[in-house]
Amino acid sequence: MKKHILLIGIAVLIGCSNDSDSSNNEGEDAKNEEPTQEKLDSELKDAAREVKFTRVRAGRVEEGTKVLIQGEVTMASPIEVGSELVVATQEDGGHGMYTVQNMDSNAQYEEGDFVKVYGTYNGKSEGTPKITSPLIEVR
Repeated sequence: MKKHILLIGIAVLIGCSNDSDSSNNEGEDAKNEEPTQEKLDSELKDAAREVKFTRVRAGRVEEGTKVLIQGEVTMASPIEVGSELVVATQEDGGHGMYTVQNMDSNAQYEEGDFVKVYGTYNGKSEGTPKITSPLIEVR
């Protein structure tokens, strides 16, 4: 009889131990979940600030800054992640040209489209300011 009670007690302790382990794992899984693309896009939109080409060109915008530009697609490679496009902006009576690296797998643009580009300023590429963008919206 004592052996049966002891076995039942051990079984209960093991069962309780497994329950607490699985609840801990569920908590860890919740912490490790990736944010949704919508949430990432929203955070980028909130963080990005509209920049002027003259300030970027003059080196007054730091690399790594979250930026927003708006303009016309004047040249585009076939749309795929990693491809590049050129966006021309008009500001203060002048024009600016940006090279944009497309990291948006859902992007749908073509030459002549007006776009909003949210991304990170990455310095200059062949003299042209370069932006890496995970979010390109056609206006």
